[in-house]
Amino acid sequence: MNSKLYDLENLKNSVENDADIPVFIQDFISNTLGKDLTELHRSFIQNKKYQTHQMAHKLKFSLYMYGVHSIQRDLDKIETLCASSENFEQIGPLIKNIKKHLRQVKNQMIDDYKMVITLID
Repeated sequence: MNSKLYDLENLKNSVENDADIPVFIQDFISNTLGKDLTELHRSFIQNKKYQTHQMAHKLKFSLYMYGVHSIQRDLDKIETLCASSENFEQIGPLIKNIKKHLRQVKNQMIDDYKMVITLID
């Protein structure tokens, strides 16, 4: 891959020991890129606007911490669409785009931290 899809500067500034970074990345991959993303999609499918909004907001914060800025607009748009009584269905393509992009982020992190990431599921 050409350029970095993430930047760990925010994370490094909030962690005392750089040796702990791989543990945080493992957590990010399994929780944020796994469970939280799945929950965002599930809440959208179930037409739960409040929960979809909450998950988009949670993802936005996590992605900011890991320097994944490229899909922040999509998450902002999801939050806006959840607040409206119409156009909720427009969230589907946004989630599809977010999932596609985060799959690339995950693959890049796995490549960059190969020794550590192979220890998780």
